[in-house]
Order: sequence, then C-alpha cells, then structure tokens
Amino acid sequence: MLRRDVLLIRRHTSNQSKKLFPADIINAFARLTKDHRGRLQAKTLKALRDRPPMKAEMRFVLDCCAPRRGIAPPCVPSHLDWDVVITAARRHQVLPLVAARVEQLETAGFQSPPPQALRTLRTSALAHRLRCQHLVARWRELRGAFAAAMIPVITLKGPLLAELAYDHPLVRVFADLDLLVSRAHVARAADLLKELGYAAENYAEAAFASGFFHAVETNFHRIDDGTRVDLHWRLSPQSYGFGPDGEGVWERAACHELTEGAALGLSSEDSLIYLTVHAARHGWPALSAAADIAFFLEAQQPDWDSIFRIAAATRARRMLAVGLMLSYELSGAAIPKARIDQLRRDTPDRRIAQRIAAQLTDVRDGGSGATARNSLCLIEDPKDRLRYVALSWAAPTLIDWRFLPLPRLLYPAYYPLRQLRIALGLIRRIAASRKLFRRDR
Repeated sequence: MLRRDVLLIRRHTSNQSKKLFPADIINAFARLTKDHRGRLQAKTLKALRDRPPMKAEMRFVLDCCAPRRGIAPPCVPSHLDWDVVITAARRHQVLPLVAARVEQLETAGFQSPPPQALRTLRTSALAHRLRCQHLVARWRELRGAFAAAMIPVITLKGPLLAELAYDHPLVRVFADLDLLVSRAHVARAADLLKELGYAAENYAEAAFASGFFHAVETNFHRIDDGTRVDLHWRLSPQSYGFGPDGEGVWERAACHELTEGAALGLSSEDSLIYLTVHAARHGWPALSAAADIAFFLEAQQPDWDSIFRIAAATRARRMLAVGLMLSYELSGAAIPKARIDQLRRDTPDRRIAQRIAAQLTDVRDGGSGATARNSLCLIEDPKDRLRYVALSWAAPTLIDWRFLPLPRLLYPAYYPLRQLRIALGLIRRIAASRKLFRRDR
C-alpha cells in the first residue's frame, strides 16, 4: 500500500498521468503521514522504555524542587556526584532551592556535601539573594511610580510569584521584572520608565503606534545598574496566542497584600494557566517551571472548574494538561488525583508529558531543537501550529525595527528584511560554534 502511494504521488508530480483526481493524491499523502506518525510514536515509546534509569543526582534535584511544608527534607544519597548536582541545578534554574534544602539537611543533622560543593552552593545562593533583593527594591520603586502616575499595572511572575508561592521568596530565580499594562497606557508607561532612568532597547512610539509590528512586549534596562524591565501589553504573542488575555484578565485581576505593600496580579486561575502556557511557549526548558506550578498550587486554592473552562475557551487545554501532569510527576504538585487520572486518559497529552519529563530528567541538555519541538507539539490544533510557524518566521517585530529603522512608507520591506536578519543570526551562530569547536580541539 505504501509503495503504491509513493508511486502515485511521483506520477502526479511528474505529470505522467492526467487522470488522477486531487482526492487520490490527498488520500495518498494522508496514508503516508499516518504511517510516519505511527512509526514516530513507536520510536518515541521505545526510547522512553529503553532510557537508562534516572541518576541519583537528578532524583535529588527533583526532591529539592518539591514543596515540603511541614515534611522532613529528603535524605542525601551516598556517593552523590555534587558537580553533576550543581550543574543540573544551574541548568534548571533551581540552584537556590537546592541550596536551601541542603541547609535544611545540615540543620536536621544529615551528612553535609563536600566542603567545595557546599561553598559553591552557599556562594551561589548568596549572590542570588543579593540580586533578588535588588530587583525587589526596584520593583517597589516602579509600583510606587506607576501608582503616582495613575497607570494600572499587573506584575507577572518574578517577585510576586516568589512571594505568593514559595516558603522563602528569595529561593526563586528571576532575572528581570515583567509588568503588564493596557495597550492604551503603553506610551505613558514607556515615558515614565525613561524618566526613571530606563533606556528602551527596541521601542519607538511611532513604530508601536503604527500597529504594523507583531509585538506584545518591549524591553527596557536601567542605565546605571542594568536592571531589566519587560513592559507587556498582552500576555502572549500573536503567534502563540493561547491562554487568558484581553479585558477579562483585568476584570479578574486580584490585589495581593504583601510584605512589600499591595500589588496587583493575575487571578489564581489566570496565573496557573499563564504559567503552563509560558512554559509551553518556551518548550519546557527547565524544571523551574514545574516547581513554580507545584509551589503555587501548594499555596493557592484555585477553582479547578474555572481553570479548565478558561483553558478550553482560550485553546490552552493541552498546555494546561501537560503542565499539570509534569508538575504532578516531577514536583509532586497538589492536584486532585481524579483530575490527574482524567488527564492521563488522553493518550497524545500523556505521551507528550512523558517525552518532556524524560528530557527534563536527563542530565544532558536536549538543546534548542527539543524545546522547539515541544512548543509546536503543545499546540493542539494543526491550523494553530501552521499559524505559529508562519508568524514566527515571517511577521516583523520591534526587534526588526531596531535592526534597521525605516520610515512608515517602507514598513512592508520588513518582511524580506526579517528573513535577512534571521539568516545573518543563524550564520553568526554557526560560525561561533565552529570557532568554539576548533578551539576545543
């Protein structure tokens, strides 16, 4: 059957047969695609069955990423390779969390890591703590400035999530501040940031106001100390427009009373969906995403019916399902067992979660190819996948404007210019990798 399909398609493409109907060709392609998909699924399942058992170092990192309020810390297995533990914790952005667990182990009287490893953990945790304290101070200043200017602002992730979800807010890794404003307030917010000493990296009022560019955020950095602020006016880009967005987000927003004062954030339901969609858009590159969900669910009590209803309405059902399964399996998230059993009945979602879990628990880095595949597979509708690929490749953004500012009449030139910029970036990366390879030799 497959050989006949191949010959049928070849005859059609070479114009040797004029009697073939398009339906024949479509059916032939469908049979070949189905066979390829079946062989790919079989190969994936075989790889999952044959993969080596998880290393003790990775299992210890996973134990450190699980919420343990009122539970004894995990015991340290003997003969741990602490270089592997520290490398994996850095890669997955959970090194402060691992350091905090090790401190708990020392307090509980368990065996301590070797002095060099302990020194590395403590030094890294101290550097992270100082950086976070600095960012929290800048966050407090920005909230006060935005309030004085009468600009409503929602804080995304960052220090707000650390404060709401974690036992010790300074154990969560974040490198910048993400602020959400309405599109009508973007120009005023950008001017305010400039007055406070922040420089725009890829923002111009004329380019933003034109509505030509496919952008949902712009970046600022403080000139004196390098503090980075991402100013959002939508939660997700148009190419990956899943999950809650628009006026509904502002209507459901919640005001949180923190030690640093009141702060406006997403509702519990929107926060959970946003965390899973954000992790899906980046291809689940690190365990920190699963830890965020697990700690958030440990501290908050969201309405599960509302969560699944919003996710279904915003085409984020698969992203939510896979994110919950990963957080449950890897970080022990507090999700009702009935919900997890219901999610596991969906075979495609379960297989995607298994593959991503295998990538995350492998001490080797899967690279950008694996994360790109994850981002694509987590889009459920094939039409949405095609839209994602097309817009990611062709739609101009404010980064293209920064690459070469053009007058408004020449904006259509950004379509071929974007391809040129992407190609130049790819060439530079290949050249850099070859140079690094030659140096290592």
